[in-house]
Amino acid sequence: MGLKKETSEYKMEPLGRPALFYLPEEKLDLNPEIHLKIHKFLTESFGGYTTADGLVKGYWKNNSALTKDRHRQYRVSFVGKERISELATFLAKLTKEIGEECVYLETGEDAWLLYPK
Repeated sequence: MGLKKETSEYKMEPLGRPALFYLPEEKLDLNPEIHLKIHKFLTESFGGYTTADGLVKGYWKNNSALTKDRHRQYRVSFVGKERISELATFLAKLTKEIGEECVYLETGEDAWLLYPK
């Protein structure tokens, strides 16, 4: 992890590795308990998060058909690669619960399609 940076004008404190993931807005809006579950996990496990919704759209090929959806973006940060599996496990369970085939996840420099088993 990077070192703290400080000058007479500012102080910067590193937060570690960023992770970003997208969840389908429509399925989140249909189940308000999902919002609470995500909020609780991200604040308790990672100390907080940032979310963006609205015009976050995704396009991808599903077999040969082009699919699109609106998504809510979530972003967290953490120290240590081993924390990726904690986030991935939560997302896999959540993905299954909301009936998605997979979700998009970025961890640092890597991008993944995360499929629940």
